[in-house]
Amino acid sequence: MTLDLSALWDSVEAGFSLSGPRRVVRDLLGVELATALEELGLLIPGGTAERYPCPSPGGEGCPRVVTKTTDQGFVALCGMTPPECGDMVLTPEDVRIVGLEPEALIEATGRALQIRTRVEVLPHLRCACRVGTFIPEPGLRHAVYLLARTSERDYAEAVDVLRVQSAGQTHAILVPTDRFVSDDLRRQTSAAGIPLVFLSETLALERQQGFLPLRDPLSVFANVGHLVTLDEVPVDVVAEAYVKPRGQGGSWQKLDEAAYTRLLGTLDSYDVFADERARSVRRDDASGRNQTKGITPSYFKQIRSVIETRGCYDPVLADDASPSSKQILQRARQTFDIACGKSWSIFKTRMVENHAVYEFNPDPSVSFAFVFLPKT
Repeated sequence: MTLDLSALWDSVEAGFSLSGPRRVVRDLLGVELATALEELGLLIPGGTAERYPCPSPGGEGCPRVVTKTTDQGFVALCGMTPPECGDMVLTPEDVRIVGLEPEALIEATGRALQIRTRVEVLPHLRCACRVGTFIPEPGLRHAVYLLARTSERDYAEAVDVLRVQSAGQTHAILVPTDRFVSDDLRRQTSAAGIPLVFLSETLALERQQGFLPLRDPLSVFANVGHLVTLDEVPVDVVAEAYVKPRGQGGSWQKLDEAAYTRLLGTLDSYDVFADERARSVRRDDASGRNQTKGITPSYFKQIRSVIETRGCYDPVLADDASPSSKQILQRARQTFDIACGKSWSIFKTRMVENHAVYEFNPDPSVSFAFVFLPKT
């Protein structure tokens, strides 16, 4: 049976932070995965926990204090006065500390990907190491590194450092997940012949066999050292978005599936978030947070036309005009925009030759993300 490794790679990405009372680690990973990792020597035992996580942490007496009882058991007591949470009866195994052994995990990962492992910590780069060397054929050698970061900027900076330190040697970089890797970094590394190998998509764990590759390692590292131009790097675009953070200018972005998912994760940071894929618009305005679903595609088409027009957009005279264009645009603005006094925050009305036209001229204080389907 294949086990889900997402919690493991999340821990690696956060700096190999998986450590704590055995019962807590098992709750986090699931009993089968935690047991498999212990059997592989990747989760190793330590001493006895002195503290135990609290369900509602707070105050100087938190978390709960682990105390040994007379019957060789343990109890986790709330340290607050009066107590704010109940006692927990625990076994010696529950409170035994277990922690992820980074070097053992890196070696197991390297073996599964047919890397000649020789783990070397990089002293001037945190949470980074050289895993070893991949040798696809005699005389051809590629260095393989592992990086763990929790922001796009940190990944970009670390990749640049590795590129300099490798002194022109061909290499690939193992990364726990793709959550914090930007599309730009993917394209730049691909163009430079430096594959980013996402372990969450590359390895599985079988209880009886340990780590197994989901792809042939030869295909995983096939593009090492193959230089191309940025224009030659394929991008599987699933959406095109115009994004404007608060107080900043806006810009168009081409999104692959991972970038689209990351943008969805920032939804709450925008006053307006419109998504043609989901056919929905969510707005924060004076009346609170409102969401409209099932929006007709013609609304998105009209809004995109206004954004892409230099100067003012006339829905009657535009190339994509229809008899109902003006009415559709007026309804679309009521859905996509936020009223600001007697005006609108994003799409402004202008009078030209005694009739109304529309200008895409967002207020600096408004933030929004408009996600459209790619043009065919």
